[in-house]
Amino acid sequence: FKYVRSSSSRLSKFKACVEQQNIEFKGFVCLDVETRWNSTYLMLVAALKHRKEFEELAMKDRKYIEELEKRKGVLTFGDWEFVHAILPFLKLFYDATICISGSSYVTSNMYMFEAFRIRIRIKQMCASKDVSISMMTKNMKNKYDKYWGNPSRLNMLLLFTFVLHPRYKLKVMHWLINQRFYGVVASNLKDKVESSMRLLFEEYNAQLNEEASEDPYGYNHFFKSTRSHKYELSKYLEEALEESQGDLDVLNRWKLNLVAIPVSTVTSKSAFSTKGRVLDAYRSSLTPQMVETLICTQDWLKGTLSPLSLNEIKDFVELEKFEQGNTFFF
Repeated sequence: FKYVRSSSSRLSKFKACVEQQNIEFKGFVCLDVETRWNSTYLMLVAALKHRKEFEELAMKDRKYIEELEKRKGVLTFGDWEFVHAILPFLKLFYDATICISGSSYVTSNMYMFEAFRIRIRIKQMCASKDVSISMMTKNMKNKYDKYWGNPSRLNMLLLFTFVLHPRYKLKVMHWLINQRFYGVVASNLKDKVESSMRLLFEEYNAQLNEEASEDPYGYNHFFKSTRSHKYELSKYLEEALEESQGDLDVLNRWKLNLVAIPVSTVTSKSAFSTKGRVLDAYRSSLTPQMVETLICTQDWLKGTLSPLSLNEIKDFVELEKFEQGNTFFF
């Protein structure tokens, strides 16, 4: 790929091969970026589409063969087959990255699902009959377990948001935990998630009671004596799961039922450019709380667009543009 993109003359020879093959794919070969591993996936997707052109180039361009022989040689049938074999596995990471890095839809409820799903897939690939793939995924498993292997180090808040999804709740959470952990470890983690959620709810409920302590007519006392003894959380967890058909606006559901503050993401470049519009020469004395309010409100108002479906993206250039941009939580 570097050879093809290293000069205009080499690029012209490759384009001539593309025109001769007359393939339907309109994208072009792109180089990967060392700091963005997802670009490797995009590079390999385009490379497979242009496999015939590379084979044609090897027959017509003597310098192409000479250049590659200085390194690892011309691409063989086995090389192409290996790329074809690992591409679905790399796509799992690519899709997960796009899913949890979105800035126009809620992402916190999907994070743990994607993290656990990756672990299940890694485990499956470790048993591959292909020695190269098996070794690669075993190394990935060691790296994964370093960050996600200890249940005591898991972020409970991300687990809470997963449970608060009306289509998942504790039932799906328990299933995911059983896929990742076993025996006492799995049981302890499931108990910890539920007990921690109840403690957080009780703390939040206590704060609401304190805020409503001023009750000159004794209405609050009457209300407490007549309401059900079951907490709202218990009622929610005992309800049946929502049907999985159709789209579910979980952000709106949280807004209506939990009076919750939605979690937002924003692209890093956008965050820095937004600062100049919020803190200008005439508003340089805003408090940190006001700056946070302005930025978050602006983000929520823009967050009405649905995420772009990967199935609807036909052009490689469009896919690459959609993927670009690192994001962070705040």
